[in-house]
Formats: sequence, structure tokens, C-alpha cells
Amino acid sequence: MRLRAGQVAVVTGGASGIGYALAARFREAGLRVVIGDLEPPPAELDAKFVRMDVSKPEGYARLAEAAGIPDVLCLNAGVANKPDTIWERNLADWEWLFGANVWGVLHGIRQFVPVMKERGAEGHIVVTASLAGLITMPYNADYQASKYATISMAESLHLELEAAKSKLRVSALCPAFVRTRIFDSDRNRADAHAAKPEFAKSFEAYRKLCDETGMDPPVLAEQVIQAIADERFYVLTHPEGTPLIEERMRRLLDGKNPRLHSGDTLDLLAEQG
Repeated sequence: MRLRAGQVAVVTGGASGIGYALAARFREAGLRVVIGDLEPPPAELDAKFVRMDVSKPEGYARLAEAAGIPDVLCLNAGVANKPDTIWERNLADWEWLFGANVWGVLHGIRQFVPVMKERGAEGHIVVTASLAGLITMPYNADYQASKYATISMAESLHLELEAAKSKLRVSALCPAFVRTRIFDSDRNRADAHAAKPEFAKSFEAYRKLCDETGMDPPVLAEQVIQAIADERFYVLTHPEGTPLIEERMRRLLDGKNPRLHSGDTLDLLAEQG
């Protein structure tokens, strides 16, 4: 799909990070941008803003009222919890994270895809997933489970639109570290809590690693623009993640157990376990 001036782009979580970079890039291409977020975007971004909670379908109804039928839909909003074991993480953490990362994507698909499909024109849906949805590491089960679900929904959507001979295309964005505020994504959560003492050191190490080595959001946004032009589904932005995906797939096919990684960034949390 070729982006053209006058088209409409809807971006959830567009006030900062990846979402903001996407919105800014769409504006540069001449698209009209509508952002759905809990926080307003910076004033310099010429975009319509709808304050909404993506975990609630009524927020998407307001977003649709403001945007109409989009040409590009970026279901980008997402959150992360602080590290914990799967058996000790409280249910409120699971519910809050799945509300944004899974229900947020589902509500967006249900609100916009039927009208985009009915229009019969070209269009593109970008679902922000993660490298974490393609590999496994400890102490991050809630986030990974949500991203596995997100990728599965995006794949199903792609296949169902193909079966319907729709002109809509889908991409699953699967980045690794990007310089965003993901480590502070509980800033709008009333019952936010600090990392447990046994995980605090590794959590801060992860934050520092992301700040120092993470990809700049505008670089990632350019890759998304190219994926839309190429009608490419998997957007694997970090080549260094490819061996990890390959290893997991190989172990699965060979019937081998999952393993802890040693000597790479994925063992930072495991060291505290």
C-alpha cells in the first residue's frame, strides 16, 4: 500500500514512544492522524487527540467518531509490568496488562476492521507485538503471554482477510529494545508498585540497557512505513533477535526443553531467580 496525503491514520498509544514516532511519520507523509491515548501528545504534533483507555470498548467508539474510517490502523498501545514469578504475580497485574495488550488490540480490530473491510479499499493494520512474543525468558510471563496472543490474533486476522479476498493487509511489529517509556508504563496506574527487592537490580539493568542500546523510535517507524509499502506481515526490526527465534523454533521441532540463555541480555533477570 502506498501512503498518500489526505489518508487517515489512527494510532493508539500515540502520545509517546513508538506510537508518537509512527504518528509523526504519517504526518510527514501528509496523512491526517488521530491519536488515542491516556495522555495527550506533544503540542507540536498536528494530530487530533482522543483521551481513551484501550482496555474499554467505549474508548474505541469515541476514537472511531473522531477518525471515521482509517486507511492505516496502528494498534500500538501496550504496557509492561515489573518482573515477577508466574506463581507470585498478583491477578491485578495480569488483568491490567492483558486489558491493554490483548483486549486493547481486540477492541480495535472489532471497532475498525469491519468498516475498513466493508469500504473495499486498500488499507493496512499494524499490530505492535514484540520479540517477546516469539521467544521465552523467565519472570516476564504475563507480558510474553500477551504478546504471543497479539501475534496470534494478527496472524489470524491476516489469514481471515486473505480468505475474504479483502484488500486490507496486516503487519505484526516485533521489536526488541526501543527507547520508549515502557519501563514506566504503570505511571497511569493507581495501584502501581515497585519492583521486588530481589528483582530491582536486574530491572534497573534492563532499563539502562534499553536507554543505552535501544533503537530510536523514528528508525523503527521508518521500518514500519517500508513494511506497509511492501505489504509485509512480520516486521522484525532487530536482526540480533533472529538467532534467538531460530533457536527456539529448532528446540521446539527437535522436542527439546526450553533453556535459560547464558551470556546474552536475556539472562539478566534469570540471574536473580
